[in-house]
Amino acid sequence: MSKKLIPCLYMAEGKAVTGFGHKNIFGDGGLKELSAFYSQNGADGLLVFDFSSDDKEHDEAIQC
Repeated sequence: MSKKLIPCLYMAEGKAVTGFGHKNIFGDGGLKELSAFYSQNGADGLLVFDFSSDDKEHDEAIQC
């Protein structure tokens, strides 16, 4: 059985944040750049937790 590396991204208001219950922006908050970093450094997948407060905010967040 091989191991896989699957990092987690936490997202609030369309920006990467530091984790559950945190609203501190991670780096500059750029999800595309952070996702590309993980991809270029061996991640096998990516798990995204979206902390949107409503459907409209979620729909906008998943467009990035």
